[in-house]
Parts: sequence; C-alpha cells; structure tokens
Amino acid sequence: MQAEKPMNREEVIRNYRRFLADTRLSTDDVWLGGGSALIIHGLRETTMDLDAGCRQNTMRKVARHFNR
Repeated sequence: MQAEKPMNREEVIRNYRRFLADTRLSTDDVWLGGGSALIIHGLRETTMDLDAGCRQNTMRKVARHFNR
C-alpha cells in the first residue's frame, strides 16, 4: 500500500489492521517489515508505504482477494 502522505505509527497500525480485516487474514498470516517495522519499534517516525511479508499460501489468498 502506497500512501499519499507519510504515515506515522498510528496510521501504519490503522492501515495494517484495515488490510488484515479487508483480506480476512491475521497477524500470523501477514507481518510488517522494513520501514513499517522500524516505526512500530520506535526507530523511525514516518513511512510512505506498508512493507509486509507473508508465506506463499497467504500470497495466493491475497491475489484471489484482489482478483490477480
């Protein structure tokens, strides 16, 4: 997800939770990495996107959700 403006910690959390709810996935399925993880741990203040990782079977679910 690419943001229109830099996201702070609260916005990263809100957008991550929205993504999980929209795709009916859990934090066990999709985790934050990169700049998003740095923000969560207080090591960075903003980011322009959600960096996330998942396993291959979860990627298939996400692809089906977005018709890809």
